[in-house]
Amino acid sequence: MSVRGAARARAMTVVLASLGMAAGPAHADTDLTEMSLEELMAIPVVGASKYEQQQSAVAAAASVITRSEIKTFGWRTLAEALNSLPGVHITYDRQYTYLGSRGFSQPGDFNTRLLILIDGNRLNDTTYDSALVGREFPLNIELIDRIEFIPGPGGAVYGRNAVFGVVNVVTRTGIGVDGVELSAAYQRPQSLWHGRATWGQVLENGTDVLLSVSGMDAAGEDRYYVFPGAGPDGADIAGVANGLDGEHDEEAYARIARGPWSFGLIYGNRRKDDPIARYFSDPFRSG
Repeated sequence: MSVRGAARARAMTVVLASLGMAAGPAHADTDLTEMSLEELMAIPVVGASKYEQQQSAVAAAASVITRSEIKTFGWRTLAEALNSLPGVHITYDRQYTYLGSRGFSQPGDFNTRLLILIDGNRLNDTTYDSALVGREFPLNIELIDRIEFIPGPGGAVYGRNAVFGVVNVVTRTGIGVDGVELSAAYQRPQSLWHGRATWGQVLENGTDVLLSVSGMDAAGEDRYYVFPGAGPDGADIAGVANGLDGEHDEEAYARIARGPWSFGLIYGNRRKDDPIARYFSDPFRSG
């Protein structure tokens, strides 16, 4: 089995569609630098009890990561942002990103003990109950208004996935964008490029609309590896593999809201090349 075949079989994420209705009026992005300490403490939290509460009223040590903090620290994935919180750590096996909480992170667990929500809608898949938090997360991080993390068991409200905590991602609104946003980035030595186009507006009838598409493509890079026992008679194989650890991601997001009702649609597609030739694949093969 080739490296590319193994990587696609395990690393290519499924198309994710999250269709849901969530209560709550549209609101504009807020400049946090102009807010007082009392106003900062009054930032609402929805994920704890499925209705909006002030942070001081939540019966848990809830943490909120704002869009301003994401921009300031330059986090590129949901996992990187959550890694800044106390008691949370991440690991990465060159395919998926895994979240650990309170010192517990079982290898191969696929984040089944944390519940991930987008605007209150469940993101954990229905097959393995796994959650996507790295680059495989189907929502561009630049579309996040705030991230709510409620640690501790939340099974009484959400069910078995919320053993170690609940993560609720609150998206931006059309009135917050109020026009067109374009962004692009390039990174070496992976020959990685990333682009995003977003449009948001409030129509004359009061409907709040947000549309966004984004993509990322990385050719990978040359890496030196030693594969113990991979050669004839169990000998080690060592050398440089070309163009490994490549990746291709596509995301699309649409949100329409009017009054107390909102409709959201998310699409994500990812292909990840495995750079370390696991699962009976051949070393040093491209991909």
